[in-house]
Amino acid sequence: MIDLLLSKQAFMSDNPLPPGQKSSDIFPRFGLSQYADRFPHTTDKIIIQIGGDVEEFEIEEEFASLPRTTQTSDFHCVTTWTKQNLQWEGVKFKDFYKTIVLPRTTNSDQIKFVVFKAQDGYKTGLLLEDLLADDVLLADTLSDKPLCISHGAPLRLVAPAHYGYKNFKTHLQIRILYRKQKSKTRSFKLYGSSSSKSGKRRTSSRWTRLVL
Repeated sequence: MIDLLLSKQAFMSDNPLPPGQKSSDIFPRFGLSQYADRFPHTTDKIIIQIGGDVEEFEIEEEFASLPRTTQTSDFHCVTTWTKQNLQWEGVKFKDFYKTIVLPRTTNSDQIKFVVFKAQDGYKTGLLLEDLLADDVLLADTLSDKPLCISHGAPLRLVAPAHYGYKNFKTHLQIRILYRKQKSKTRSFKLYGSSSSKSGKRRTSSRWTRLVL
């Protein structure tokens, strides 16, 4: 995992923007251009399919029974813009995992990685230990309003320690894995332990603002 070598203490300082980031007045729909014309087919209810190295099952009504929380956090795009002080509401991923996923799994101590798949086909993954952080949410509300399509209706991941392309939108499937899958996508993280010798990052013109 590539890390910007920014400590959590520095991230939470009086100058909260990580190096190279600039504050944005807007929070645009942003992503890979090939997904610009792909939209979720179900936005009026939350249905999550669980699979991977665990027995497959589907979640719908159970999600509404989980304890809810609110959170104010910043959203950092890897292309250097940041939208600060976004107000999210939803369920902590660790509560979702411990209450719904763990009771249905065996060999839970072997689970290391989680892959998310969206309704539009986009995939990304994160280490389980990162997802269990206290500020990682499965959010369905932004600024006291249900999520719109632009921002991930009906459900999205909010992981403030990671750049935006890891803050997954329009959940369809969650794959629980015993090992990390091989991927060409590198996981830029804002702070935490580093497994890289370099703190450099590269941006790509593939990431662009998407207009509805």
